[in-house]
Amino acid sequence: MTRAGFLWRFTDTRLGITLSSRGFTTMCPTQRLVLFTRYPTPGATKTRLIPVLGARVAAELHRRLAERFLRRMCGVDFQIEVWFSGGSVQAMEEWLGRDLVLRSQPEGDLGNRMRRAFEETLGSGAERTVLAGSDIPGIDGETVRDAFGALDDHDLVLGPAEDGGYYLIGMRKPCPSLFEGVEWGGERVLDQTLEIAKDLGLRVRLLRTLADLDRPRDLERWREDPEGLLAGIGLPALSVIVPTLNEEASLGGTLDALKVAGGKDFESVEIVVVDGGSRDRTVEIAKSRGTQVFECPPGRGRQMDLGAREAVGDILLFLHADSIPPRCYLPLILQALDRPDVVAGAFSLRIDSAGFAYRLIDGVTNWRARFLRSPYGDQGLFLKASVFKDLGGFRDLPILEDFDLVRRLRRRGRICILPEAVCASPRRWVKRGLLRTWLMNQTMLAGYYMGVSPVRLSQFYYGTK
Repeated sequence: MTRAGFLWRFTDTRLGITLSSRGFTTMCPTQRLVLFTRYPTPGATKTRLIPVLGARVAAELHRRLAERFLRRMCGVDFQIEVWFSGGSVQAMEEWLGRDLVLRSQPEGDLGNRMRRAFEETLGSGAERTVLAGSDIPGIDGETVRDAFGALDDHDLVLGPAEDGGYYLIGMRKPCPSLFEGVEWGGERVLDQTLEIAKDLGLRVRLLRTLADLDRPRDLERWREDPEGLLAGIGLPALSVIVPTLNEEASLGGTLDALKVAGGKDFESVEIVVVDGGSRDRTVEIAKSRGTQVFECPPGRGRQMDLGAREAVGDILLFLHADSIPPRCYLPLILQALDRPDVVAGAFSLRIDSAGFAYRLIDGVTNWRARFLRSPYGDQGLFLKASVFKDLGGFRDLPILEDFDLVRRLRRRGRICILPEAVCASPRRWVKRGLLRTWLMNQTMLAGYYMGVSPVRLSQFYYGTK
């Protein structure tokens, strides 16, 4: 066999790396490695990470992942083709060099594009083709070599991804049926592919399972990457968790206020909206602000717990959809949690309505929160994500889930009540009446302390609205 080699070199002073094709050889050009990637255009790549990192930084991360993949393929003995979408051949050559095999991906969904890649490579001299994406930081040359080796006695090789898909697929013969009827982007891509392969009688080999880097929560595991994958990429310091259910009247104002009140520090803030099945424009409003939105069955504790699991920030702030935090809330939270004896905190409360009665309620609520160290959930509870995880998060209670968490937190340390206030909507006070609302709140707390089931308390509370 003849020995050929790519001769390309790319230097990025921002990343401090140099990529070179001198290590790429094609001792066996009948083995093709196809890399599926995109040109790193801000706003068009790593879109799930844009709410956390911003369009420019998300695109930069995509660039790093593709370069990392190629760098790890140095010294391999198979031919590499880069199939790309977005950009142009000229733009790709300026990025990766002119001596790589660059091909524009065909139109259609992911399944159609992969099908075409296998048909064209296996139909033009390749005896084996392995196709991989650039979203898996853990993939390396050994993994790809294992894939080619598995094709000695298997028809199909797959690299399972933790999200239910696969990061690599290899075949010796085109198999169009393998890409039909698969719900691309879903959690059953791998399972559906395996079912099809079984029906076709294909011998399948599974490689080790790897994690991709596609969603905000995936960032956490790569913080300490030895190759510095996230070096210089600022991750959020604070994640604001907002549970919603039919909040179209309030949510937009709250999200806008979070940005304004955050000021220059808002770049370090991540907002996570978790909807419990709204039938109005709540989800649409959240997405229009570029906010991450997750959905689950209704239940404030369940929703906030999901939001905390998806969040990236080291600190969590749980905020009601009709509440507005004080100005410069991030440094206020950081200063409070920096005290060695403080395990969590909350803001003071101010109901957004004029009148002596409301100021009286504010005063009583804030006195009680400071004296008993037991703030209400509408005061904006904040704590470190590590503490929240150690406590097991919110319990799935129909009511008083925030009070239950506060009780468990008090056993860990002091809960700080800041003088700066959250501005809360008066709507529930107006709807039920000031005195009745206050008495109902006290009844719920008394029942909780007396050991009444949260289910019965919830039935009483919501049944008396």
